[in-house]
Amino acid sequence: MTRGNRAEWDCTMLFYAILFSDCIHSLNPVVWSNVDKLRLFRNEEFAHIAQGHLSDAEFQNAISKVENAFLALGLSTVKIQDKRKKQFRKKRREYMRQQRNFGKKRKKERNTLEERLNSNVSSFCILPPKPSHDVTNRDADVCEIIQKLKELKKSAGLSYLFISGNPGSCQSQMASLVAKRCFDAVKESTSTASFVMTLNAENSKTLLESYATFARHLKCPEYAVTNTFTSKDLSTDEKIRRLKTLISTKIELYSSWLLIVDNVTSMSHLDGNLPDSGNGQWAKGQLLITTQDTASISPSG
Repeated sequence: MTRGNRAEWDCTMLFYAILFSDCIHSLNPVVWSNVDKLRLFRNEEFAHIAQGHLSDAEFQNAISKVENAFLALGLSTVKIQDKRKKQFRKKRREYMRQQRNFGKKRKKERNTLEERLNSNVSSFCILPPKPSHDVTNRDADVCEIIQKLKELKKSAGLSYLFISGNPGSCQSQMASLVAKRCFDAVKESTSTASFVMTLNAENSKTLLESYATFARHLKCPEYAVTNTFTSKDLSTDEKIRRLKTLISTKIELYSSWLLIVDNVTSMSHLDGNLPDSGNGQWAKGQLLITTQDTASISPSG
């Protein structure tokens, strides 16, 4: 200071000269106060900060102090505002980057969970209820039906086989014996997942209940099954078709399966409520249909 060359002064010397030099008299208290605030800010909250950085809240508080001091001193705050905007844009870019990374992480977690759920399939065998009376072991008939199922399986796509007869002729139990033997044979020959499922097609209500049970055995999302089953805006047939669509996304995970459609009294009320033979998602399985409605069975059935 004694050399008098102000070009050599740093900000510390400048503050000292303004605030404490005996050469400056009658300095405005407002000017003195705000220059002193800038000095304290520079020393305590900027130059000598221990951690080397400011948090968002600390940055906003600090820049507000500088801005208020500049306004009191009648100085332009344009550069301060620019700095505030640059910091805001920087934080916004950082926030958006974090959100993108978070979104990618969540998507990866969802995909991993979905893959885990899809791969977590297990075999099951749900047969028609057993009658209260003894059932004759009709081994010859069972073998004949199994042979027909094997022949049908050679053709591409979903195949149907009907067991028809008058009431009391034990179609359901015949289907049960056939299905159990088929399931056991697959289980013994391969480690891949397979299933046997029975749909009670006596009426639309029992068919809907069976489809809901079917979806749960396939581990379809419970919320989707429940929301569909309890919906007041859908008819019974619409509910069945939605459950059927839900099931079709899971059924491809099984190497083979047999679906017993039991107690069919009328083939007409099943229109649209059974798997579509032209749908590739159902191509690995077979339908075994028990019915009293012999007249409605097509000659190719």
